[in-house]
Amino acid sequence: MDGRNDFLIKDVSGVYGMHEVVHFMGFVDCPGNFGVKVMDDFFTDLDASGPLRGEEWREITATRACFDEHLGEAVTREYTVRFDRARSSYGAPDGNPALAEFCSASELAMPIQPQAE
Repeated sequence: MDGRNDFLIKDVSGVYGMHEVVHFMGFVDCPGNFGVKVMDDFFTDLDASGPLRGEEWREITATRACFDEHLGEAVTREYTVRFDRARSSYGAPDGNPALAEFCSASELAMPIQPQAE
């Protein structure tokens, strides 16, 4: 909310196996005409229109669709990603370090959320 142009980049240059995820990077525009990376993670989609955190940082809603071999299909889960002042970057989904690695065994072991109707 400093009036500068921040950037959310969706990197579609890579292939990430049987996962329906994309590499997202977020940069904030700083005085002196340079940017600082504050996000570097893998999600299916992001929505950065969430509420502000401390009048400075927005909460980001993220979805991740991970292929579940046991079900034979992709399972989509929704997370909240918040700015972590101690790290000066956005943290792990739902603040859970076990979710830092996309589509990990920890993530696949989580319960499946019911789909909204």
